[in-house]
Amino acid sequence: MADPSCVVIIEDGRVLMVQQTYQGERFWTFPGGGIEPGETPEMAARREAKEEVGLEVVIIGLLYQPTRRTSTGTYYCYLGRRTGGSGALRLEPRVSDAEEIHAACWFSLEQVREHPEVAQIRVLLAELFL
Repeated sequence: MADPSCVVIIEDGRVLMVQQTYQGERFWTFPGGGIEPGETPEMAARREAKEEVGLEVVIIGLLYQPTRRTSTGTYYCYLGRRTGGSGALRLEPRVSDAEEIHAACWFSLEQVREHPEVAQIRVLLAELFL
């Protein structure tokens, strides 16, 4: 699998997450997916936000870039800001997304405080939003 790239979108103290199934496991995560040939990680994060939740986003900056735990490569996680779109689940672009993505929801940062991905960026988010 290609290196993945995701985008964290926060509005009014809430973060947008999607529920997906990947390799038989269902979980909540940030909008994102694999980087396609010819894309930069930033381009992939913007494309995935558009495909999965219908949002146009501008990338503000890289939040973190850890080595992947379960395979080789890098996981890119960006902070983004909505510039257009609904932030609602959008499944029509690709059949594979329709089978993997099940829901989209805005969660308060407190609701997802202990979520593994949110926990990794909690300190950074506190610095940005205090």
